[in-house]
Amino acid sequence: MPMQQSKVRLNFADGSAITSFISLKHVERFSDPLGLLEVSVRPPPEQYLDYRERLQKGELVALLVDDKPQASMVIHTVRKVISSAEGTGIDITCHSPIIQLFQSSPDPKSDRALKADAPLIDFVNEVVAPYGIGEVFAEKDTAAIKAKTGKGTNAADTPAKELKFAEARIQPNETAGSFLGRVITRLGVMMRMDPVGGGIYLTRPHYDQDPSYTVRCGPPGAGPAGDSFLDPIEVYDSNEQQHSFCEVVGEAVDKEDETSANIPQARVESSEINPDRPPYRATGALAHKPLFYTDKDSRDAKKSRSTAFLALGLKAETAFYVKGDTHGLVSREGTPWTIDTTGRVYIHSDGFDEIMWLSQRTWTLQKTRDGRGGQRTEHVWIPKGYLRLGEL
Repeated sequence: MPMQQSKVRLNFADGSAITSFISLKHVERFSDPLGLLEVSVRPPPEQYLDYRERLQKGELVALLVDDKPQASMVIHTVRKVISSAEGTGIDITCHSPIIQLFQSSPDPKSDRALKADAPLIDFVNEVVAPYGIGEVFAEKDTAAIKAKTGKGTNAADTPAKELKFAEARIQPNETAGSFLGRVITRLGVMMRMDPVGGGIYLTRPHYDQDPSYTVRCGPPGAGPAGDSFLDPIEVYDSNEQQHSFCEVVGEAVDKEDETSANIPQARVESSEINPDRPPYRATGALAHKPLFYTDKDSRDAKKSRSTAFLALGLKAETAFYVKGDTHGLVSREGTPWTIDTTGRVYIHSDGFDEIMWLSQRTWTLQKTRDGRGGQRTEHVWIPKGYLRLGEL
């Protein structure tokens, strides 16, 4: 049975498009809002000037697969390869426009120490405004999943609009992106780029949703039907940088009518990340591997606990994963492989059968000798709950 070939298109702001590539690679990892898109084209001589005009650094591009929007990117680097024998090729590297924040410093006026809580979304919009990225949204973040997959989802929207903050202090040599990230991840959300209309939305992992896919490795007739992994696959399980618990000691807010203040602190166990498969596992005396953390931004017990979850949850993303490739860019049902969705992962020889979360997806397209495109998807599936931000 021939493998399904998806239609891949790069759209530009002027309405033009490119649909023919020598190679294309698109990497999406939920915890990395920048993303990566690498494209190589070798236009015929009569079209070279047109390609050169469109493929300039700073130009916005949209990636679509089977007419479904997948990413809104900006061309960051252009490399031309000029050969008298093979003509001129153009290679571009793109990232999410959020890269502007991570390569710029924050406006000093963004520094905050308020006497009362204020809406987080207003603050984020104020910090982002000078960089031309567009409005920041705090509602209906699951719309990104629906747009990319072309299907509905029962994942619940993140109630980011209700989030409040009181303090956001800029640290020396900090970028605007790291400044914002440090503030909002403690509150349980992060920034990602909307794949349809541009703009930033606040979101968090959506673990509580029905599975969108089944991927399997096993003999015919064994286990569930689904998309088959190509050989080989990797099942990785490590205690590297994992801890049995994290204890955060914060700094109390001094009040004028008090001579002393209670120091806020909180402790989060590894089993609170995932009770069925804790990121850290050991027996006997080795079961004790603590992470003690002092944090001046944790001004009460709730913030201290949120910071402890964040410290464990960012590390847990790499504690256990299943990595493997499948043919094509879409599932057997025609759904593009999309991060922040769940799927059933079945490995017959390992006795493994779990509902997992797709944390990273890499698409590759390589032009073959017959003029068609060889298409492949690399998956990285992790246990539900493993990527954890602060508590909402």
